[in-house]
Amino acid sequence: MSRRLIGTWLILLGLLSPSFLAPVSVLAQDSNPNAKLFAVCAKEPETAICQDRNTTQNPVIRIIRIAANIVAFLTGIAAVIMIVLSGFVFVTSGGNPERTSNARRRLIYSLVGLIVVALSWTIITFLLNRIG
Repeated sequence: MSRRLIGTWLILLGLLSPSFLAPVSVLAQDSNPNAKLFAVCAKEPETAICQDRNTTQNPVIRIIRIAANIVAFLTGIAAVIMIVLSGFVFVTSGGNPERTSNARRRLIYSLVGLIVVALSWTIITFLLNRIG
């Protein structure tokens, strides 16, 4: 394995290790968990966030969930496009070793990126479901 690939794996393992997740705290259940978030609504009741205060979902968690879904969707589309393009370059390389190795490397990086995004989305979804 090349040094670059080993370095990439070490970084990924470091990000997915329990020590990376240790700063995440779990809050105790309150009778009204959104009370602190909507305390500003006493002063400014007409803001957009104050209109959502009757919801049971935390607006910060909702925004994080929407952002994670958008990033995962766009990255997934980009990865699929890169996989198709690398397959096309691989098929049309005509036996050129440089183009073949570039296409293979692009395919591997696209698959690894897709796996990293899928794992990241899974971890974010799991944590958001546990928190709120």
